Amino acid sequence: QDRPIPSGKAFFYTYSGSRYGLRLAVDDIVPSYDVAGRLVATIKEDDLVVDAELELDVRDAPISELEIIVPGDMVVASVDGNQVEDYQVSKGQQGGEGTTVRTIFAKPVIGRALLGMRLELGRGPLGERQRIPALEVKGAKTHRGYVVVAAEAGIEVDDPEVTNLREVH
Repeated sequence: QDRPIPSGKAFFYTYSGSRYGLRLAVDDIVPSYDVAGRLVATIKEDDLVVDAELELDVRDAPISELEIIVPGDMVVASVDGNQVEDYQVSKGQQGGEGTTVRTIFAKPVIGRALLGMRLELGRGPLGERQRIPALEVKGAKTHRGYVVVAAEAGIEVDDPEVTNLREVH
């Protein structure tokens, strides 16, 4: 029968007799991860839909779940990904806190993982100012990406007011 060799840091010792001792200092390694996001906001006559792709790059230690804060009035319609097992949505205690989406992975993730989210306004966006929400991934070291705004035929979008965004041609 083959014995598995540990893939992490391993120490090997030999002993002779029953009187030996070994003291260990063990620390928990905190995972480190970056997020690259791609958000596509589609303005329709009867709804505003944001399709978000979040690419995680997890280092140092695996993660088994991820919390994403969705601000504003958007409703979380779905969360998916080939490593996503389930997700839970909970509203903030105070009105302006937004929604927390706790994503649970099927097995601990290390390396790259892709997550998809669909957010919906749930009502017609026409005739009023709309805000495309910035997603906050809790614990991420860096968060960067793209935001694309597209409108269906027959809908006009004025030049957006942007904060901390740079226009790309």
